Amino acid sequence: MKAESKKMGVMKSMLFFLILGLSTSSFANLIINTSDYQNSDINVTPMLPIQGQEARIQTAISNQSNNAVEATVYLQIDNKPVPSATQTLSIAGNEKKEIEWKWTPQENGWREILVTVVEKKTGKKSSGLFRTPVIVKPLYFSWFGNDKSLKYANLVMANKKEDQDYWKLRGATPWRWKGAKTGKTPEEYADYLYKDLDTIGAKAIHIDEIGGYLDSDIGQRPQIEGCRLFKKNHPDIFLGIYVCGSLKPVVAHLGSTGKKRAADLLILESYLNYQVPSFNSYTRYAYFDQRILAARDYDALEHSIMVLGTKGMEDSYDITTSDMEEQVRYIRINAPEMPGIGFFTATPRVEGIREFSDNLCRKYYIQPVVTIWDRDIFPLESNLVKGSPVTLQAVIHNIGGMDAKNVKVSFYQGNPLYNGKRIGSSLLLATLPAGKTIPPGKTILTQKWIPSKAGHYEIFVEITPENSETTLLQGLAYRTLFVQEK
Repeated sequence: MKAESKKMGVMKSMLFFLILGLSTSSFANLIINTSDYQNSDINVTPMLPIQGQEARIQTAISNQSNNAVEATVYLQIDNKPVPSATQTLSIAGNEKKEIEWKWTPQENGWREILVTVVEKKTGKKSSGLFRTPVIVKPLYFSWFGNDKSLKYANLVMANKKEDQDYWKLRGATPWRWKGAKTGKTPEEYADYLYKDLDTIGAKAIHIDEIGGYLDSDIGQRPQIEGCRLFKKNHPDIFLGIYVCGSLKPVVAHLGSTGKKRAADLLILESYLNYQVPSFNSYTRYAYFDQRILAARDYDALEHSIMVLGTKGMEDSYDITTSDMEEQVRYIRINAPEMPGIGFFTATPRVEGIREFSDNLCRKYYIQPVVTIWDRDIFPLESNLVKGSPVTLQAVIHNIGGMDAKNVKVSFYQGNPLYNGKRIGSSLLLATLPAGKTIPPGKTILTQKWIPSKAGHYEIFVEITPENSETTLLQGLAYRTLFVQEK
């Protein structure tokens, strides 16, 4: 029974706009449709609301009858009524009326929003209920493509006004594609970047693509200064830049932290499905490492994300779901500062990989993600002596978007997988916060230990989340310590 309950919990957390229930009186005239998240009548802007920041709850109510209907609309959040949100309205026959509430969520986690409309004359009611995440920091999930089946995409290519309107309604930031044209002055390139944005209502652009191998060649192109000029003239337009080839300083500077930063987001192309077969590479993650290290060197890591390919190469390299997840795990382990991930949505060769990749955004970024690194274990004392107390310290991290609940932490002398001896009692963290500290999500624990003899010891720390909606990135780490005789 417990296993079945845990399975159901995982299934619930996998859905973004998860419809937990829809209650409609028989033959109700007014309808709130939440049966399809792609065309839901309830949406939240932004799509990923942030704890402590104002968001908007938008609801559309349709009148299925030919006559005008008066009604009262009620709002509940997490089963708690919001009396100040109650509204009275009249909807003409066969029309739809949209209403909106401001909402500042004070807690992070998965939140349930219930909207109920009650017809005054008949008392019949209709309710729409969905579940939305509230996170502690901005996250970016950029998709090159316009696939409306995606649940978590909040930066989506939309070159037509109707696509812009659709994604805005869902709370996303749709972006207009722009090319890296050559042969222009910086002023001309900046003008090109702004061209037609007002026509389609775009508030974001992505440039496809800037980069290369020689700094001298890249730096002489008008695009670099054109981007700076564009951002200076239009600071409210979100600027993302797809970076091809190795990340070079002249491009990294566009995303560097500080006053001179021009790009809101550097999108680092890391297409193993192309790079590995094309370059005959035996060290595929070297491409990831170059981009991560360069972004860190130039203080651009917190304004950069990796973009992965979803399409394999015929007869040479197919991207499978397990391969895609390993790529995401590698990025999270080696670049936890990156605020999201992107995907290039060419027609995939493996069925279901696009949907699978979309769900990885939830698993490795939105929900709690707990981890530990070997470097996070160390003694507080500088000289360790046989028979003397030692204070062991471990830093536990939650790099996800929500607080983790009920995380057990245990210290061991020796590997617990091979009969290691537990040191003291296990510690239970009722809450492992995702924010508030620097770096965000860091929690420090200590445990007393008395070594019985001199020599080398391997001290292990094991993390065990007890909540099925928490992702365990790395649950076991160790540090070798040397204890002196006296």
